[in-house]
Amino acid sequence: MGSVAGIKVARVIARLNIGGPAIHAISLSEELRLRGFDCCLFTGVVGQDEGDMTHEVVQKEIKFFLIPSLSREVSLIKDVQAFFRLFGELKKWRPDILHTHTAKAGALGRIAGWLLRVPVRIHTFHGHVFHGYFGYIKTQIFLLIERALACFTDVLVVLSRSQMRELVDTYRIAPEHKFQIIPLGFDFSSFHPAKISQDNKRGAWQLTPRDYIFGFVGRLEPIKNPLLFIKAFQSLMRRREIQPNADGRSQGALAAVLVGGGSLEGSLRACIEEFEGTARFKMVGWEKDMAGIYSTLDAVVLTSLNEGTPVALIEGMAAGKPFVATNVGGVKDLMVGKSQVVKGQDGGQFMVYENGILVESHDLDGTSGALEYLISHPERGQEMGRIGQAFALGNFSLDRLVDDVHHLYLSELGKKGILTS
Repeated sequence: MGSVAGIKVARVIARLNIGGPAIHAISLSEELRLRGFDCCLFTGVVGQDEGDMTHEVVQKEIKFFLIPSLSREVSLIKDVQAFFRLFGELKKWRPDILHTHTAKAGALGRIAGWLLRVPVRIHTFHGHVFHGYFGYIKTQIFLLIERALACFTDVLVVLSRSQMRELVDTYRIAPEHKFQIIPLGFDFSSFHPAKISQDNKRGAWQLTPRDYIFGFVGRLEPIKNPLLFIKAFQSLMRRREIQPNADGRSQGALAAVLVGGGSLEGSLRACIEEFEGTARFKMVGWEKDMAGIYSTLDAVVLTSLNEGTPVALIEGMAAGKPFVATNVGGVKDLMVGKSQVVKGQDGGQFMVYENGILVESHDLDGTSGALEYLISHPERGQEMGRIGQAFALGNFSLDRLVDDVHHLYLSELGKKGILTS
């Protein structure tokens, strides 16, 4: 369709905190630059209680522009300042493509792009803020804003079919023809067994090779509901000791590790300290060696109230680990095979798939029962890990993601007639 040399791409994201959207934006900025696009990343500042990935942008020598007033918190004064700063920088940059990520950056960026008549305007929904974040009135306001923004957006990118159906049918953001499904993609090279250090984290966490470790990986924020993980693990600890494991770790103990940070860190520590098994909980903060983290865990647990496509589950699968996850957002699109409904000893129900287990949101008994199922069926858990690993590596590669976005850009540029020959 033509050469992309000289085609400018402005990518806007509110902040580069550790998580899926930042990984996505950084990866695309780097890889598309290698394919000939002139890319610039416009971003705000990371909160004090969040892990920061800005160092990766510097390390990879990605062109970026920092807008200090662009941040997570809603502030009329700062948001207006951020808009005018972003507008001014985009006016000087004169992009051919404006691609926004996350809600606030998506709103400010697309308004600026529309006023500046940027030829191609694209927004990616990594999740949404229409459930689990705000009250009814504020949610309705955000829905109206997103519906209006969709009118002058060329393409709305979603991460899964379930997410698209939710935005089209439930929230009526835009008609289906406006959407394009582009799943996430990651560089899994560090997850190769030969790349992972043999010195895993168990020693640092004061855990033994026989211990069965459940791991929560993510922001310690209300929307991620980490308290459900803690309560479910406490319930499991009260009911039983771990059964002999198929890999020889008989008589090992249970452990729960929380990897990440956020506003709930203090209250979660207090909740853990009230429990008599405090030593079996580990809060280790943000970690850079995620391949090492996942290699140490026996199972990954996700308890979110709302998700797009959770990075923790994809990375956990890539490392060959089974998982327990709440049935929210695009999580169901990560499940392999047909489900089997199982009832736990305490009456809680959960759905067992070939690669992991789904529980309903807020279901304490179901979540605790699912954890117990994994330690009671170690061979089944190992098979889940093998199936999940093949699924993740086959469907969520970085090359596939970059190919998908590259083709989207070429298609939209072709429609506008601005590709060079």
